[in-house]
Amino acid sequence: MVAVLSDPPTRTPMLDARGMLTSPWARWFGEVTRYISDANYDATVDPAGAITALAFPNAPRGVELQAIVNLLGDRGDVNVTDAGQTWTVQNLSGLVVQQILFGDASGNTGQDADLLWDYTTKRLGVGTAPSESVHTDGNIKAAHLLGNTSAPTIAVGAGAGTGATASVSGNDISGEITLSAGTTPSAAATVFTMTFNIAFASAPRIVLMPSNANAALLSGTTMGYVTTTTTTAVLTSGSVGMTASVDYKWHYLVAQ
Repeated sequence: MVAVLSDPPTRTPMLDARGMLTSPWARWFGEVTRYISDANYDATVDPAGAITALAFPNAPRGVELQAIVNLLGDRGDVNVTDAGQTWTVQNLSGLVVQQILFGDASGNTGQDADLLWDYTTKRLGVGTAPSESVHTDGNIKAAHLLGNTSAPTIAVGAGAGTGATASVSGNDISGEITLSAGTTPSAAATVFTMTFNIAFASAPRIVLMPSNANAALLSGTTMGYVTTTTTTAVLTSGSVGMTASVDYKWHYLVAQ
């Protein structure tokens, strides 16, 4: 005769004030242990000796799952039947470290050596072991590329003239620089130094593009040049200084 397991005492708190199991729950867990040890289930075993299906005629589902943990071990997937309903419990004991779980074409869990999560450094790798927060050895296709820092800071130099001011809108990747030149801007001198919020691993490349007419007129001997370090981008004026008391604007793009 098949034993009937009672439902868990859900109306009673599981733990008391000391963090110990209350008596009803202690009795119920003991009943669960006896139920499982008495083999109150029907198992289907394949020719290789692996359990492929379990049927529990009188047990709540929490017990089925506990029994599966005890019975499955390092075997394959198991189909569980209870009250006419069947579902598959997959054995995940053979998971490969750092490979991400996903649903495959058959609706089962799968892993792939090209989809990796480094749980120590919190880095994601696609096609390669990650050395950055997100790392791929293929192409990236996106609707837009958005920076995620505050605007860099900026300071003017002698190349901008006495009393010059400057501001930046944007982030470390892209934005716009506005410069109001002062009096007597110096030639071959620092116009501005823009400091990034987050340092790059190596000196990045920067593209500076005129975004007003005055900046577009800088050419030949008045055209400056940009140099970078891991933390800054510096515009140096040409061999002829910039025009005094004029507003200049540039868009910038930065990539390492």
